[in-house]
Amino acid sequence: MKYFIIILILLIAGGVYYFQKQTQDLEVADFQVGNKQIKVEIADTIAKQAQGLSGRDSLCLDCGMLFTYQKPKFQRFTMQGMRFPLDMIFIENGKIVEIREGLRYPENGEEPVIIQSSFESDMVLEVNEGFVWRNRLQVGESAVLTRN
Repeated sequence: MKYFIIILILLIAGGVYYFQKQTQDLEVADFQVGNKQIKVEIADTIAKQAQGLSGRDSLCLDCGMLFTYQKPKFQRFTMQGMRFPLDMIFIENGKIVEIREGLRYPENGEEPVIIQSSFESDMVLEVNEGFVWRNRLQVGESAVLTRN
């Protein structure tokens, strides 16, 4: 029984380490959205997507997190664990198909907001609140990832 508990603890510790390692090793790439060039961290695994921007205090002004998917689908996000407001840009086949602005994080025990896309997308870009407005982004504009 004692060995079982030790092995179980080691497996749990290994799993936690692996999950943290997966979420820390984010590829950074250039991303052109509309006429604006930004740096994005790419969340392309389930672990990275589950972590997202949760737990961070901020995001640099011209930075974002890009969630990429193999196939287009209706996307569902939560603001659970977020500490700052976001704009979300849903992208399909290199074009903006939907924009959500001013998404609030939960405060003082509030339930987190659930964001459900109205259109299928193969990428979702999370940026600081106000990014869409400052850059006058609109549905139909191009969105192109350039991996180094």
